[in-house]
Amino acid sequence: MNKFKGKYRTNPINEEIKQKAIKEYKEKYMEKYKQFYSDKNIQKYFHHIIASIMITQNEYYEFHGINIPYRFKSAQSTSNKLDDILKDATFTYNENNEIEVNAIPIFDILAMKVISRRRPPAFSSTDPEIRKIIEKNKINLAFIEEMQEYKTHLIEDEYTKPQNYKFKYECTKVDYYEKCKSLLEHLKEITPSQATNLIAEYESKIIDINNRLEFLNATKMPGDAEEIIEYEDLIDKDINFFKILSIFENSVYNETDLAILTKQFQSFFKDNKMFDELGISLSDIPIREKRTENGFASNFIYIDTLFGPMECQLQTEDQYRAGNYGYAAHTKLKGKAIKPLPIPDVKDREKIKQFVQEVNRISPKSFLARMDDNEPGRVMVQEFNDYQNYKNLISQISKGDPLERYIRNYCAKLYSLRNKIFKSKENSMGFIYYDIDEYIKNSEFKKLRQISLQYNKQSKKESERTH
Repeated sequence: MNKFKGKYRTNPINEEIKQKAIKEYKEKYMEKYKQFYSDKNIQKYFHHIIASIMITQNEYYEFHGINIPYRFKSAQSTSNKLDDILKDATFTYNENNEIEVNAIPIFDILAMKVISRRRPPAFSSTDPEIRKIIEKNKINLAFIEEMQEYKTHLIEDEYTKPQNYKFKYECTKVDYYEKCKSLLEHLKEITPSQATNLIAEYESKIIDINNRLEFLNATKMPGDAEEIIEYEDLIDKDINFFKILSIFENSVYNETDLAILTKQFQSFFKDNKMFDELGISLSDIPIREKRTENGFASNFIYIDTLFGPMECQLQTEDQYRAGNYGYAAHTKLKGKAIKPLPIPDVKDREKIKQFVQEVNRISPKSFLARMDDNEPGRVMVQEFNDYQNYKNLISQISKGDPLERYIRNYCAKLYSLRNKIFKSKENSMGFIYYDIDEYIKNSEFKKLRQISLQYNKQSKKESERTH
């Protein structure tokens, strides 16, 4: 061994050396990211991956539909994530006496959400895990039936706008609040234990109900009849039977449907010739179940592609909505809320240029894939324009949030000016099985395989560091 190399390799790595190595690592990563992000052939490859997953799901489970919103990570988000993971990086000298930064790789440069569309409830299963959840849910189904029956004593025609409900006044206040309390207690039971903030909100409402019941009992004189429900009670924003029942009905199937979707998604990769030819397979990165204090719920599965691992979030429709503009919206997550940019004067071309550049820097490039209901076996992929990408980013805010009205007004104003600010248009792309078959055979895809070799080597090396 070269004596100089051996001596150099034992030198301590001080803070100055670390910061220089981090700076170079980030610059190289971001340069690689920009090439990856702007390469139309790589994007086309990922569109075909998404389409192939949609087609496989439709062939295996035709009546258990899915939608796949997916996106390429924005430059700002990638840079921020690099900063976070580099805080925990380690440093070593390699065999060439160069400083090597060992950091957790980013798996979500391209990420998809596989959303389970509403499916018929499962009442039995051969899978022990699913069967256990189903048995637990049978109690909830009986409870829903009981609550829906009670609802018929409160309104005459429920199939109209809630503000147009014709209320009945056949129930007592005590009975009404007891039913609301029971609903909230059942909601607590089906809410993941990690969702501490959501559970605390339900508990706070239960305390409110107990106080109301205590007041009703305290003010009741001996011999008085129970107070009958009034209009003001039925439209109360804080304790509202109809809203609580709706939340419970939407939430009750989440655990079952997500477990079924997870099993089904994993089954797509067994003996799938189309996936093999596209160079995709299930990664050996373990499935991650993410449940947060704000109620966000998703199962994370990773797919190995020609260009490294790709993140897949599996969710039910209810969980997806909650994460976009419900109780688990981005504005409630640390570091996720985005402050809207000042809208430029449409007469100032330089300001418009700067605005669009900043929008593109912070906004992901987003798409939505779904099956075409008018043509069996066909996948429709919608490409969102710059305005919609930006709107999707800033509008992930929970209903009732103080910022909701501001964001709505901001987006309305920007929408009216969109054609004077943005050049990009929304596009739809269609994929069918034979398109993918043809794509696999063409020279463009063969060239892409060659380009991917260098990406694969680096991704494999990074993946090995995480285990």
